[in-house]
Order: sequence, then structure tokens, then C-alpha cells
Amino acid sequence: MPFTTPGKDHTAHRLSNLGLHQRGIVLMLYGLGLVFGAAALALSRLGSGLALGFAAGIAVAGLPAVAWLERAPYERQSAH
Repeated sequence: MPFTTPGKDHTAHRLSNLGLHQRGIVLMLYGLGLVFGAAALALSRLGSGLALGFAAGIAVAGLPAVAWLERAPYERQSAH
């Protein structure tokens, strides 16, 4: 049962498996939270068209990071 056993496939685990230390992972995730929070504030102040373009740019820029994390090694969760 996937919901009753802890998984090792979360972002922090994948970053750890890539060689980052716990402090570096926390700082990276805090930094991403800060960047996305600032982007949300900026989006709320832009017009509709510009906000849509800005959001699309952020999404496209994030795709390589998602692909990189998807290729990171992790322990598959067993399906009991």
C-alpha cells in the first residue's frame, strides 16, 4: 500500500541522492519558495496578458529542473 509506507521518491530525497547535504537542500527549497513567492506577488501586479506570458516563462524555465529531478536516483516504493 503506497499510502501506508514511507516513500523515498520525494524531492528532498532525490536531491540528497544527487549529493546535496541536508542544509543545502533546505536552503535550495527555501530559495525556491522565495523566488516563487516573489513571482506570485509580481504576477498579481501585472496585466492579464503580461502575467500569462510571465507565468508561461516560469513554467518553461522549470521544465528542465523537473526533468533533471526525474532522472535522479531514488528508492522505488514497494507495492505490497
